[in-house]
Amino acid sequence: MKYVYKYFSIICLLLSLLLVFYIFFKSQITWNGEKNDYYFKYFVISIVLIISSLITFFINNKIKEYLFISFVTIILSLYIIESLFIFGCTYCNFESRLKGLFSNYETRTLLEFYEDNKVNDKSLKVMITPVDYLQYYNKNDNIFPLSGFSNTKTIFCNENGYFSIFESDRYGFNNPDEQWDSKEISYLFIGDSFTEGACVNRPNDVPSVFRKLTGKSVLNLGKAGNSTLLEYATLREYLDTNVKNIVLMYYEGNDLRDLNQELSMTFLNKYLNDNKFSQNLRSRQNEVNKLINKIIENEINKRNELNKMIKDDSFYKFIKLFNVRALFLESFKNINISKVSQSNAESYIEFKKILKLINSLSIENGSKLYFVYLPEYSRYKYKYENSDYIFIKKLLNDLDIPIIDIHKEVIDKENNPIKIFSKRFGHYNILGYEKVANAIYKSINEHKN
Repeated sequence: MKYVYKYFSIICLLLSLLLVFYIFFKSQITWNGEKNDYYFKYFVISIVLIISSLITFFINNKIKEYLFISFVTIILSLYIIESLFIFGCTYCNFESRLKGLFSNYETRTLLEFYEDNKVNDKSLKVMITPVDYLQYYNKNDNIFPLSGFSNTKTIFCNENGYFSIFESDRYGFNNPDEQWDSKEISYLFIGDSFTEGACVNRPNDVPSVFRKLTGKSVLNLGKAGNSTLLEYATLREYLDTNVKNIVLMYYEGNDLRDLNQELSMTFLNKYLNDNKFSQNLRSRQNEVNKLINKIIENEINKRNELNKMIKDDSFYKFIKLFNVRALFLESFKNINISKVSQSNAESYIEFKKILKLINSLSIENGSKLYFVYLPEYSRYKYKYENSDYIFIKKLLNDLDIPIIDIHKEVIDKENNPIKIFSKRFGHYNILGYEKVANAIYKSINEHKN
């Protein structure tokens, strides 16, 4: 065991560092930062492992021996459990449990689904969002798109057992195209994926339900991953004087945190520093489409290369303890490390500044602004209070902006709040979107009366 004493600490440190680099590669290179929320817990775990590895340099050999035996025992036990999941208990398998939730559960990845369906529909596209442009933006580019590919079927996401697909409008948003021809737009919705309608088909997204409730023209300018700076920029580019009401949907799960990333983009800050700045995106949709095609091609090539590296998917999942992680990492969410405080004083200040600009833009345009507060799934799944909730409500009261609190108006009235969310990742399901739309409709009518 003398070699254990000599190399144990070094091996632990090297493995911990390797884990950090692997997580960074997956989160920032493979997924372009799209899944930072998912990988955050792994970053925390890897940092804890690094600190623990450093501590082992200062402990005696007897303790190292016990740690080594414990380490080997734990690893072997985890792989035995993973083997049982795969070979001994069909329903214990995480994906099998998900399939049991839906009658026709879609097991293909987004890329596989896209490539299979592309054969019959050459115009089919996968979702590309402004957040994706944050990763690909080149300082030499003279355009930063704020929408998607126009007039085409766009694959969105799968959280309910199927991939949602929508026919994009002339500017690449999730709308029936004729909405843009209306003499008066009664309501314009702006926000992130919850506004855009992840992961349901039209007409089950909030703006579509609202269109049915009011019988009036409703525009959906939501884009997945957007926070307030991108939303403000989108309004600057696409807001018409015929819009009577603007409904800004705020998601507490990541909007303030994502704002920091948007503020780091020099190009986007032009909207903050110059109230006359515009890219004239309405007249440049062909350029937007070309750029999206380029990004899709790059993403497909990247993920194809990754798939080549993973020749045996089952073996790959076994090595990664796929089912064990899916089972046990859920329990760690109770710790809510990332929920103690998502924000800091600087992000609060910038958020308030941008919200004032959006309110001023609405007033100048003759539009009435409403703010919808969307609480996140984890708050009800793991029973905790979000630290931003009180701050946001106070800020809106100070700015005299009407707030529609979905926690109060919808979820707090549910005996089982979880039932209005999707089975995976926490967006609303069809029932949830319908209840949110009805609550917004009721609250706006009460405010007007």
